[in-house]
Amino acid sequence: MRDNISGYTIRLQQLLFGLLLLVVGLYATRSMMRGGTGNLQLAVAAVVGVFLVLLLDRHYWILCPIGFAAGSLIPSIRGVNTAEMGCLIVVATHFVRRALRHDETLHFRPMVLFALPYFVWAAISFVMNPPGLYSLGGQTIGARFYFKLIIAFWAMVVLSLQELKEDDCRHLFYALIITSSCVFVKSVYLRSLAVVDDGAVTDYALLPAAAVFFWLMSRYRLSRFLSISWRSLAAAVLLLAVLFSGKRRGAFNVAIFPLIRAFVARQDRAKAVVIYTVAIIPLVLMLAGQGNFYNLPLPVQRGLCFLPAKWDGRVAHYASGEDPFRDNVRSYAWQTVREKPLFGRKGFAIPLEEIFWVNYGGTTHDYEGHAVSGNWHNTWIGMMADFGIPAAFWWAMFCGAMLYIVHTRLRESRPGSYQSTVLVYYYCAFALMLLASHTSGHSSLQPFQWWPAFGLVLAVTTPSSLKELELDCA
Repeated sequence: MRDNISGYTIRLQQLLFGLLLLVVGLYATRSMMRGGTGNLQLAVAAVVGVFLVLLLDRHYWILCPIGFAAGSLIPSIRGVNTAEMGCLIVVATHFVRRALRHDETLHFRPMVLFALPYFVWAAISFVMNPPGLYSLGGQTIGARFYFKLIIAFWAMVVLSLQELKEDDCRHLFYALIITSSCVFVKSVYLRSLAVVDDGAVTDYALLPAAAVFFWLMSRYRLSRFLSISWRSLAAAVLLLAVLFSGKRRGAFNVAIFPLIRAFVARQDRAKAVVIYTVAIIPLVLMLAGQGNFYNLPLPVQRGLCFLPAKWDGRVAHYASGEDPFRDNVRSYAWQTVREKPLFGRKGFAIPLEEIFWVNYGGTTHDYEGHAVSGNWHNTWIGMMADFGIPAAFWWAMFCGAMLYIVHTRLRESRPGSYQSTVLVYYYCAFALMLLASHTSGHSSLQPFQWWPAFGLVLAVTTPSSLKELELDCA
């Protein structure tokens, strides 16, 4: 009986895919005759998405993390980027498979409820203050931020229903490190075609190297990089690329990632302490020579300017730690919190006067316009300004749950396994996000990035996760 149902389902899938190809073919012909390309891109994307879902079968969930890793590798289609497409495809595929009874063994994991209070609080803000839609800029801000929260929440739920065993994590690792490498190569290639200003203090085209570096360090323990090998050479190239990007946070992240990895994975802790202690000597010598005997490239100086040295005048003001722009933005955010502590400003609703600020590039002395895009440059202050003080508490609760779950899963995973690799990556990346939350973050973009990651962490099958499923079945 089950074989008959399975055969019927496969034939139904083939029929639906054939009908979709027919519709898309007619639609594409019509678009080309009218000279339009936007709808044609959407049609082609739909065909590719359905084909990938059918090809991957039960591994369809991998399209979500790949979408986040792809970044600028694939251009946005009708304003929808790859991360959003990945979430939408995974959620839609899950419900279709459930309707066709493909996924009968999935179980709900209650830990996803730690994300629910923040989601509900944002929904209350939406109901109280509906944002402007497309005609008022909602395609990029306002309503778009609520859209991100919705699809990220459901993507988290769907991903948490999966069971990521060792082979699944191996596929995930190779898919993400290859995707991240392609993003880096494309970024460098496009940079080579552009005219680069010799006096530029940043070169953000090199920043995608950080993601590849993180995955490489997550896969191999620190001791594997101490001898001359392809690993150590690749890590050195990626490290230098990030330093030459001029991004201070990027330089800090790649510098501290191996140390965090050693401690969270409980591998080479003593070696890590010794290596970082010894590394202080050449670092001090390099800083002492800067500006006295030689000058490092300007992007490298900007990336390292949080350390004491004789920096070039073009980057010296970054070293002081003073940032009037961020100070003004946060001051405006604090003013909003004091005036509206319970629900903050009107969520992501967009006042009409601020629409003109966005559309025409205007500005004001107090940087009110940055409230439109939630550009507060501080996760906690920003969430309080957007949704009120309770929102920051709900986010802190989610962060605690994320750290607890990934720590528990990691302790139970086998060291050196691909499950351990995936958990180490998300553990370290999440820790770095928290360390930088005082200077960056967003009320919508942070949940959009980390809720699906939380779902993946919950899906990694370890003894504790299996117990959760047993309790759920009981």
